[in-house]
Amino acid sequence: MKKMIMVLVILLATTINCWAGNSVYIWQVDQDSNGSIFIKQDGTGNKVGLSTSSPFLIKGPNLTLIIKQVGDSNVATDSNHRSFKGSNMTFDYLATGDSNVLRLDLDDVGADGHYYDIDITGGSNIVEIDTNTSDDVQDTHVDLDIVGTSNDFWMNSHGDSHFLYVLINGDSNDVEFYSNEAESKGMVGSSKANVMIGPDVAGHGIFADDSGDEGATIDFYIVGNSNRVHTASWGESNYQVHDVIGDSNILDVHSCCTGSHVRMIQRGDSNWMKTVTVGSDNTFTYYANGDDNVAKVYI
Repeated sequence: MKKMIMVLVILLATTINCWAGNSVYIWQVDQDSNGSIFIKQDGTGNKVGLSTSSPFLIKGPNLTLIIKQVGDSNVATDSNHRSFKGSNMTFDYLATGDSNVLRLDLDDVGADGHYYDIDITGGSNIVEIDTNTSDDVQDTHVDLDIVGTSNDFWMNSHGDSHFLYVLINGDSNDVEFYSNEAESKGMVGSSKANVMIGPDVAGHGIFADDSGDEGATIDFYIVGNSNRVHTASWGESNYQVHDVIGDSNILDVHSCCTGSHVRMIQRGDSNWMKTVTVGSDNTFTYYANGDDNVAKVYI
């Protein structure tokens, strides 16, 4: 069954252009073949999926969703944990402007293969990706590019084989990534890491170990000042790479490293972390728990 409420009915491919102040509510379930949805909102105050009776609900498999919001104060959100389900799903989000909000729930059991390409240009934008405690979406890849100031990204992931790449070019941005202690057993392996994401430049250590055989599973490339990054990962053979270029940036761990949202932490065995900083007054705080873990910091 496929449903589109309030605006249109879709079958396989849809294009929508929305001007200021419009709302689009999406409800599509049991997608049974390859399909795509394209939504473009140009202006201010547009919304995608804000109604509790008609939420942002996409259920695949094999579906590509593209949302482009051009302007200020646009919102794409769902607070009911029903939003994006299925295997082999692609979500492409582009926000150009200020004070845009994307809140997305990866709520599914037994799904495999989610790819998120998120590009933000502007200031004071918010991106949140969340899951329920019972969800176990596998092979989630996130490519996040932020150009601007005072943007906020937060992700809580469950399941195994995830990959996160974050590029920040600007000041006063905040990034937090948390892989759940109970459900997430490990990040994506070297066979998949950095295959499709990561800057291929001499100054960026896209490989976490000295031989270059293992790709990073959490990869931060930060250019700017007063940015803050927090991460926590569980499992074995995870690889983190951080390049921080600028002043007064912080890569930290929460003051209580055994709490529910610890940051810049690696728990498990055979994990690897490499951090390179260029600039002044940068802060790096790290906590590891396990055997055969390696952390290298270049200041």
